[in-house]
Amino acid sequence: MNANRVKEYIEKGFWLKKTYGDLVQEWAAQYGGRLAVRDGDDTMTYRQLALYAERLAAAFLKKGIRKGDRVLLQMCNTVTIAPAYFGLFRIGAVVIPVYPALRETEVSAIAKEAEAAAYLCTEQYLDFSYRALTEAVCAAAETVRTVIYEQELKEYCQDASLVLPDGLPAPAFDDTAFLLLSGGSTGIPKLIERTHADHYYSVRKCAEICGLDKNSVYLAAMPLTHNFFICTGLFGTFCTGGTVVMSYVPSPDELLRLIDEAHVTMTSLVPAVAKMCLEMQPIFAEYGSDSLKLLQLGGAVVEPELVSACESSFQCRVMQIYGMSEGIITCTRPDDPADAVLYSQGREISEADEIRIVDENLCEVPDGTAGELIARGPYTVDHYYHNIRPEKFTPDGFYRTGDRAVRRSDGNITVLGRMDAVINRGGEKITPAEVEDALRKHPAVRDAVVLGHDDPDTGTAVCAFVLCSDPSLTEQDITAFLRGGSLAAFKQPDRILFCTEFPLTAVGKTDVKALRKMLDEVKE
Repeated sequence: MNANRVKEYIEKGFWLKKTYGDLVQEWAAQYGGRLAVRDGDDTMTYRQLALYAERLAAAFLKKGIRKGDRVLLQMCNTVTIAPAYFGLFRIGAVVIPVYPALRETEVSAIAKEAEAAAYLCTEQYLDFSYRALTEAVCAAAETVRTVIYEQELKEYCQDASLVLPDGLPAPAFDDTAFLLLSGGSTGIPKLIERTHADHYYSVRKCAEICGLDKNSVYLAAMPLTHNFFICTGLFGTFCTGGTVVMSYVPSPDELLRLIDEAHVTMTSLVPAVAKMCLEMQPIFAEYGSDSLKLLQLGGAVVEPELVSACESSFQCRVMQIYGMSEGIITCTRPDDPADAVLYSQGREISEADEIRIVDENLCEVPDGTAGELIARGPYTVDHYYHNIRPEKFTPDGFYRTGDRAVRRSDGNITVLGRMDAVINRGGEKITPAEVEDALRKHPAVRDAVVLGHDDPDTGTAVCAFVLCSDPSLTEQDITAFLRGGSLAAFKQPDRILFCTEFPLTAVGKTDVKALRKMLDEVKE
């Protein structure tokens, strides 16, 4: 990152000269016996969190993990994941959080790219055993010399003989803390270097905007190896002295039960899981809990109808949040007017964030005009690990998100979808989100995804995948409905495929790659 900007970030207090290893000790001193994490009957106070992190740090050293080593962390949501993070940070290791749903192809590629030295892993999650996976990864990536399973981590936490030696080389605030995985629905993730200082700044800002404090109870509903839920949930709650309640699986009945039983005040969901929760909302009504104050929705474009339904059903404020592991985060605020919450992804979380909406020549476009969103700031990277994909960054350090967006007159950003998702059908440009919104207006359509595919006549045809609550609904019914609406004729789908459920990626986004495979199979 540009040295002058780094100096500015330090001088203005955006970057603190502290590591996460320092911070966990500060939280222990400040919040002591307050409950930090709860997973059923398994609990951990802030004092215990710091103690167990120290013991794990000592255990990691004995296992040969050293400062600067890259370590894969593929664990599900249990109390042990928290001291595992901070134990690695304490010795200056670089954490690579890996989604539980990733398998041999992806994890092996990540391990090889990062030259990972160790692998912390859940041994069993639901019906999948990770032992065979870790063996395959170790065979594919020769640098992985140490594997530690979660049960071992639990035992180390209770081993009072584990003490860090004196004279341990200390990490610095601007050292790399994470190698985060890039988002997206296809391909092997890119690796993103985030320092202790820049990452913690985004954590503090998110916690401040969400109004988190020592009375907050955050439900970790989604994997805590995804930056969205690390930043706005796990670490954001810790820095304010609140409590994190773990959900082992993101099933609606489990989430709704925990909200009631643990008096949850805030949680974060991807749209697909939020929709499933709405379908089981009568169960929530039976519990009668009124503790939930804030629901974050992000990870994919959120339609206004979902925001409205969540606020109405769960009697809480919804915060739309847009962001990525590369850095930039925008969100609506709890006190924003309804129009902003329904139809935008809010505004920058920091006064130092720089967001531009630009055309193909990187020239800014006027407010209200769609273009690519590019950004830079105190927590947004200006390169990828090993400097791959340099074209994703402008010469002056802006990250090119690849997302099509528009800045509204009130300063809020509305994200329209991916730039490369725009369909060119016979010379006419079609934005999938617009067609999806039109489809969702049908009373029997629960959700829709629109993709372009090769067509010998027009070059590209429009295909709509539809989730429907009425099994008798036909393609002709949908077509007739669209013709009677305001959608231009050239934007209407050439083909409509009905699905019982959409395939999801490891973090709950609609798996576009899987949908394209389904479409290819149908075409054949």
